[in-house]
Amino acid sequence: MNKLYGAWLIELSNYLIKEHGYQMITMTKANDEIWLTNATHASLPIIMITSKPLQAIDPLAIQAHRESLAVVFKTEAKGLNISVDDNTTVRNDENVVVLPGYTSHSKFMEQFPNIENSISMSSNPEKSLSKAVMDLRKTMFKAQKQVQRKMFPATNAIMIMAMIGYGLALFLAMQGFDFDSVMIMAGGFYKPLVGYGYEVWRFVTSAFVHIDFFHLLLNLMILRNIATLLEPVVGWKRFLIIFFVGTISGNMFLFIMQDTAIGYGMAAGLAATLGALLIYVYETQIYKVPRVLSQISSIVFMNILIMMLPGSSYTAMGGGLFAGLLLGFLFSKRRDWESIRTGLKVLMPIFYILLIAIMVMQKDAISNATIAENLIKSWDSFGFTGYSEHLKNILS
Repeated sequence: MNKLYGAWLIELSNYLIKEHGYQMITMTKANDEIWLTNATHASLPIIMITSKPLQAIDPLAIQAHRESLAVVFKTEAKGLNISVDDNTTVRNDENVVVLPGYTSHSKFMEQFPNIENSISMSSNPEKSLSKAVMDLRKTMFKAQKQVQRKMFPATNAIMIMAMIGYGLALFLAMQGFDFDSVMIMAGGFYKPLVGYGYEVWRFVTSAFVHIDFFHLLLNLMILRNIATLLEPVVGWKRFLIIFFVGTISGNMFLFIMQDTAIGYGMAAGLAATLGALLIYVYETQIYKVPRVLSQISSIVFMNILIMMLPGSSYTAMGGGLFAGLLLGFLFSKRRDWESIRTGLKVLMPIFYILLIAIMVMQKDAISNATIAENLIKSWDSFGFTGYSEHLKNILS
């Protein structure tokens, strides 16, 4: 690759990211082609920049890649093809040449004022290329931070709550309390306290209880990977609904099937978001995009790792996954799935009413005497004598 052309390629990308809010999505292995997207740009959501003459690239391949990106980023498959090679013979509104001080005629280019001034001639192309790469890295780092704050508010909130929960569990562990007591005191799910003490908040708070840093880190990595694909598509409100309905559903299954299990961690919520993501992937067929397929494979692999961790509940994860699949269909947009969505609006409330009825019938739980004794002692030594007396009454 011509290093001067390579520098111009990077400089143009930097200009569009910095000045017009585009994101860099892909770069070819030969570093001669970059794809940028900006779903908020109505007329030019997808831009391809190349250091090769445009006539040297198959237009059908360009359009196919643009259509794949349009599916992933929920935008139209239109935009610009820009080359920094003056040997380009294909020049029109959609195919543009940009050189230092020169831009070929296009009705779209007035949206990018002074774009030709973003690149410059150099007597040392190698140095220019290195500088351009460094500048691009800085720009992308800042842009990614801004995008994460704007595009993933639900994910960021869940991560903050999980880290607070981890800090609380760690603090309790440092007081010398046993593992089970720490998990329950920090908000973990425990059927006897829900069934006899009506501590229903544990259906939700259990998701944020972690004491092992590796467990927490693995959960947060999976959450971020899933959210990258799912939250921008369904929106932060629906993402939270999927996560918390999955968490609650997982604990409902746990309530019915396991009397003395202690539920903690966000495995059920993650399973729900994974279920919703799988429905979205099938609905849009974005698994045909190699980058997306690789990311989904990584997410599934890490979920398998979570299932292998000590204390992981297949019951809770199954309940979460089931809820996520249902919500994935409910939040889908395919027209031929309208009858499925209509049916779910009726059947889901009925299903959860029946689930609650079963929980009420199986409310009585067998309390583990050792867990109960240690938990009462822990709260009592911590100064919560009133609550420890309450626990004696409901766990005895």
